[in-house]
Amino acid sequence: MSDWEVVSVNKKKPKKEESDYEVVNEEAPDLESKGFGGIASDALNKGTDALLNIPSQLLNLPGELYGTGKQVLTNPKRALQNVGAGFGELGHDILSAPGNIRDYLQKKDIVSENAPSFRLPESVLPREFNYAEALGAQGEEPGDTMLRGLPTSAALSPISKLLPHIQSGISKGIEKIKPESPYHTIQKAYDIKEKDLSNIFSNVSKEANKENIKIDLPKNLINEIKKTGPKTDRFNNFVDKAKSGDYDALRKVQSELFARGKNYSKSHLASENDFGAHLFEQRAKLNNAIIKSLEEAGRPDLASQLTKAREGWRNLEETYHANPTISKLVGEEREVPFTFGPLRKESTFIKNLKNEHPEIQRKLNNIRRAKQVSAALGALGLKKLYSGRETPYYDYND
Repeated sequence: MSDWEVVSVNKKKPKKEESDYEVVNEEAPDLESKGFGGIASDALNKGTDALLNIPSQLLNLPGELYGTGKQVLTNPKRALQNVGAGFGELGHDILSAPGNIRDYLQKKDIVSENAPSFRLPESVLPREFNYAEALGAQGEEPGDTMLRGLPTSAALSPISKLLPHIQSGISKGIEKIKPESPYHTIQKAYDIKEKDLSNIFSNVSKEANKENIKIDLPKNLINEIKKTGPKTDRFNNFVDKAKSGDYDALRKVQSELFARGKNYSKSHLASENDFGAHLFEQRAKLNNAIIKSLEEAGRPDLASQLTKAREGWRNLEETYHANPTISKLVGEEREVPFTFGPLRKESTFIKNLKNEHPEIQRKLNNIRRAKQVSAALGALGLKKLYSGRETPYYDYND
């Protein structure tokens, strides 16, 4: 945490021309729908849907098997029409694949919309064509789906020899596309904002020391601070140095006031809460004196930077430190909760946190779907696809 904190709240976005140092809250890119992150998300969703549909497909299997046998024995003409339609669909899919891939990548903003289409003319290869009807197989009957799938199955049969390698690839793929924990997302965002704010404070300090700017303090303020402070040589030394208006010494005093005021404000005793509020009042007077002195020294730009950074720290405190769980997550403890329950609460704090980071809810949804994949793989005895482990990757409870 920086030595400088916030006194007032002002969430208006600073104008860009006012300073080179400012905190900009940019909306996170929607990695769940665009780019390679979007591809990973689509793969996860499609895989989940396919696995969840397996039970219903298994229930329909007996009827398809019976319908296939019945067609071959009683209506061989329709059976041949379906097989022919299957060959047509297989060829159509192969010829359409380059164009379909290009369209998908363009949708994900990976290739330009001006990229070649890789499609044959519509008059040669329509995007949609009913091969079964073209061959005379009207309507749908039991066995049609299985018979039309025979050509594709035959074409894919050589791949069965590669199944061990395919399973290994799927396992590695799952490891790469598994959704990132929203807790890690919160930590990253916090670290970026804290670093940006610290850079602003460091720049103001550097410029103030470079120009030897002295801070004009209210009468008796430092004496009052010294009286209420700890009776240690270290504290007394930098408080005495701050009397001369030394900028770095004042930073240390300000940091001390913030830390002690915050500790007292957490107390269950009303008297200690009041004392914490008194320390924050002293800190506010100190901050205001610093801003005023920077302006009077002909550096309103530094005063503006400092004001914006203080507002940024206040926003950081309200967004991340007003909740004990999230505060420990982003603080020195870096304590990650075992469950996602805290992020599913309907509290005002969590709602504000999600408004600040819309990607949190998307990641929670993706993780829920990943757990569904894990459950479906477990029902099929395929949990080892998760890097050969018997247990699913996502062990968090909801």
